Amino acid sequence: MKQDCRLGGWAQIIRDKLTAAFRPPSAEPKLWTILLAALFTTLILLTLPIAPPDLGIDPAWCAVLNWAHARGLQFGEEIVFTYGPLGFLLAPYVSPESTGALVLANALLCFQIALGLCLVAWRLGWTWRCALLGIFILESANVEPRADLAMEVGFFCWGLLCVVESGRRKTFCGANLVALATFAALAKATYLLVGGFSLGALALYLWASGERWLGWGILLGFAATIPLCWLACGQALGNLASFLLDGFLISRDYDQAAGMEGLPLLRSEALALGLIGLVTVLLWALSAIDPASRFARCRRVILLGWVSGLLFVVWKHSMVRVDRTHTIELLVFTPVAVLALEALPGRAFPKIRRTARVLAIVSCLISFGVLEANFLPGFCGAFIQPFRQFSYHLQCLLAPTDWRRGLDPVLEERRREAQLPRFCQIVGAASVDVFGSLQAHALLNRLNYRPRPVFQSYAAYSPRLAHLNESFYLSNRAPDYVLFDLSAFEHKFPSLNDGPALRALLINYEPVASEEIFLLLKRRSANPAKLTLLREGTFPMGEPINLNPDSGDDVWMELEVKQTLAGRLTAFLIRPPPIRLTVWAETSTGPTRLARLRAAPSLLSIGFVASPCLLNSHDVSDLYARQRVVRPSAYSLEPDPGSEHLWQRTVRFRLYKIENRLGR
Repeated sequence: MKQDCRLGGWAQIIRDKLTAAFRPPSAEPKLWTILLAALFTTLILLTLPIAPPDLGIDPAWCAVLNWAHARGLQFGEEIVFTYGPLGFLLAPYVSPESTGALVLANALLCFQIALGLCLVAWRLGWTWRCALLGIFILESANVEPRADLAMEVGFFCWGLLCVVESGRRKTFCGANLVALATFAALAKATYLLVGGFSLGALALYLWASGERWLGWGILLGFAATIPLCWLACGQALGNLASFLLDGFLISRDYDQAAGMEGLPLLRSEALALGLIGLVTVLLWALSAIDPASRFARCRRVILLGWVSGLLFVVWKHSMVRVDRTHTIELLVFTPVAVLALEALPGRAFPKIRRTARVLAIVSCLISFGVLEANFLPGFCGAFIQPFRQFSYHLQCLLAPTDWRRGLDPVLEERRREAQLPRFCQIVGAASVDVFGSLQAHALLNRLNYRPRPVFQSYAAYSPRLAHLNESFYLSNRAPDYVLFDLSAFEHKFPSLNDGPALRALLINYEPVASEEIFLLLKRRSANPAKLTLLREGTFPMGEPINLNPDSGDDVWMELEVKQTLAGRLTAFLIRPPPIRLTVWAETSTGPTRLARLRAAPSLLSIGFVASPCLLNSHDVSDLYARQRVVRPSAYSLEPDPGSEHLWQRTVRFRLYKIENRLGR
């Protein structure tokens, strides 16, 4: 009996200790401890750009953003991209125009985000606080620094503080959320949607809580600061609407043009983590807020909608391209969100909250396990990395000029790789654009760069964007020369990218030289394409649509392929299912497949040069030289095996004859 009593006493002591560990601190936290923790977290999180490892797509658009900022170009008119006038501050790769001021700008941004995280953490019990800060510091230190993750954590933490704080602190948190949302919207157009969604949801929550003045304040403050800061960046107010519209168009179809499935195991692990995170958010929302308080159910629904909406945004961005730079957002954000929601008010549902805590811990274990198995160099090295990050970022912060100077050897190496001496001699001071996605070559050769609006070819995947580029090449603003590279990344069909602009180039420009991977095209006319409809109709998915290769006509093709309800649901929740465009040629042995490459439905509907067959820059050279020009006999569209039910069986087509002879 005495032993049972003793065991019962120990059980009660353990229960009391655990309860105390999860109980929020009763005493007012000291400000200096929060600031010190925020500073330490900042030195881990600091999203400094790194040296470009190559001259590929990402270093190219980073270089263009810095170049556009240095020259005061107008976003929404001269530059059309998801990133805006402040986007150069979030570019992941450094460029020759980058300065040491980037360190200070990134430090201020990351400190504000880290401060929001630490203010949330100090509303939790010490165990939960250590878990929240520990998992964030450990995981963020072991991934490539990207601003997307930092922004998402910042939106969530400052928004959560607007819910749990009171009085002047709530006003302070609301002001910080508005400031973060404004900066983010001018840095990247997609963040206007995320920031606007967060501010709108929190305004509804505040109205339901009886704090209407603050709800109106954050909405009106956001609406007022966007145009004011846009003007402060040297941008014309009339371009703001087009910047937001075009940024939305690029982000809307990004999953079609740039989606990547990744490893099946990693996709399954990310799916499991996302579903557990969503269930945990649901439990936290159901157990939040005292049932007797004002509009308790309505406020729970708003909380659930806001947090699950943010989680879905992170989920969607992470699953579009299942790789190191995207999937990590879900792996880091999910445990932060489910741990931080412990700060929500309400203690009326203890069983639900205990279940939510268990699932939150499970989410942390899954997150770190997936990260360690797929991305980390080793288990022990992962725990050492935060200290390395802290030391490196502290040095950068104390000596930003030295940080910038230390990147010069790598930048000089990239400059040597990009040299095109023959082109530079021919072009001289004339204006130049780069067709394709390798704009860094023009900038590193110090050419007179004059970009078309959607400066990377793969991003012109809506009719409006594609025709902006075509109109540019037909206008008096068109460049004298074009560095031409017909290629596509990750097994995409090359001639689909920027199809109308490609057609305009082949009609109005002629080659004058070649060097490395580029052709140098020179402008000789500005004639729009003359199209004559040959025929239109429908054909079954998987069956060929026949051309007439013997006619020798240059042919423009437009294809409209639509998804079923299941396909649209798959595209909304994850990404559009892949579909492949196959080109056939008639040979002595019968129909021969020339290529079978991925195609985005949005690009197929815009149209492409179907005959001659252009798969790379060599095919374009042969077209101009009238050598080995391939006239396809047919094209077909084929879904991946197992995804046939996601596509409608009938495809609509239109075939046009291009009256202006290509390559003349």
